[in-house]
Amino acid sequence: MSRSSSGLLDFLDKAGRAGLIQRQGSGVLGPDPNLREDVRQRIEDLNRPERVSATVEALKDRGLLVQASPETLARLLERSGCVEEAAGALGVRRSQALIRLHLGRFSYLGDRRMEAVGLFDTGRAAVEELGDEDIRARAAELIGLYYFTRGLHPEAIGHLARATQAFETWSVNPSAPLHLGYCAAFLGQFHRAVGSLDFSWRRAKRNANQALAASYRAALCTALLLIKKTAEGLAYLHAALEEAQRSRNALARYSASGGLAYHHFVSNRSREARDLLARLIAEGAAAGIRRQFASPYVLAMPFEFHRLGLDPIPGFGFQDQVARVLGEPSVHLRGVALRLRTQESLRVGEELVAGTSPAMSRTLELADRAARSDGTVLTQGETGVGKERLAHRLHERSRRSRKLFVTVDPTTIPENLMESELFGYEKGAFTGADSRVEWSSPTRARSSSTRSARSRLLRKRSSSGSSRRRRLSGSAGEAARQASSG
Repeated sequence: MSRSSSGLLDFLDKAGRAGLIQRQGSGVLGPDPNLREDVRQRIEDLNRPERVSATVEALKDRGLLVQASPETLARLLERSGCVEEAAGALGVRRSQALIRLHLGRFSYLGDRRMEAVGLFDTGRAAVEELGDEDIRARAAELIGLYYFTRGLHPEAIGHLARATQAFETWSVNPSAPLHLGYCAAFLGQFHRAVGSLDFSWRRAKRNANQALAASYRAALCTALLLIKKTAEGLAYLHAALEEAQRSRNALARYSASGGLAYHHFVSNRSREARDLLARLIAEGAAAGIRRQFASPYVLAMPFEFHRLGLDPIPGFGFQDQVARVLGEPSVHLRGVALRLRTQESLRVGEELVAGTSPAMSRTLELADRAARSDGTVLTQGETGVGKERLAHRLHERSRRSRKLFVTVDPTTIPENLMESELFGYEKGAFTGADSRVEWSSPTRARSSSTRSARSRLLRKRSSSGSSRRRRLSGSAGEAARQASSG
């Protein structure tokens, strides 16, 4: 054994005993996740681009660069600043595709979303061109993250499910269950979201990976709050905070604290939510944690603070967040931003829908005629084209303008509870129905007989209206049809 090899082994042995590094797989060593922050910062300072570039060149000269994993290569190439040259020198299309995808993830985590989408898209196209099952399996998590970044959750969930299955089998892709849980929650698949995150949390606990367990548990808390399980969510939040503290996982603590602020928010304690969120954002900025924007509540909370007249959080005001989201690639969040901006327009009395093109003028004229009738109106179109604005305009110009405008999100209501949620229910109708509920809202029936009658009426209207539909066209929507109920 050479003196250099002996010295390296001695160094690795001492670093392991000092708690600086640990084994992360067969033949792979990495920094201990509980590394002291000052030590971690010192290592970051040493890894300057010119130093990493020299390391890449040395590995390339010795023919060792091709032996590194694509994720390791991507990290080295990103830090060295010689992505094109070094990646081209590899001469391997599979590695190049995976490198692009990993670079996309680094850009995503670095809060450079538009850049991330470009890198993801290039890598995804290369993977699809290669087309074999091995490359698809290895790229599943990152392609899922690409669609997740764009807010295309129906497209993302299949890739993330495949990556999560690989994680459960091979102990890879630890972030896939997190994104799968959020994706399922945003699609209204709440049982799947909770089940997947709970399983991943328990598995990480069983494997004694406290840092990963804390991250999964923090995400599980948010999923429970999204489905209005506030009591269970609060219990998990406190446990997640304790778990994050024990594992010294700053990111999990940050996520769980954000969940606690959201708990205050959904419990109608907006001032407490605002104060906690302000402290959390300041602490996160001091610790170098970048805020991740994926959940709609990152817009809903500052909007409510703004509506209530609370002091805006520095760097987290409603208008600032709307401007930010509208400049990013997530169609999901852009749709939320436009909806909230519509509500703000209603609050201050601005014109709901505006436009000067002939197509828009015809659309608004037809909508105004429909508003004066008792017909049922269906508007269709992609996220952000103005469907909700048009619905508000119809209501404001109808004979029912003095009555409530009720918004119902069907994705949050389980199919088997849809009738009960809309029309009320009798005592004992299902587990937890301890008393009779008679809804007085215009959209809900006041008794069981009214409920049945209204259900029949809705079915009758649906069948009779389908034969008399008129199309609305214009920039307010891809298509909008009016179905008269007679």
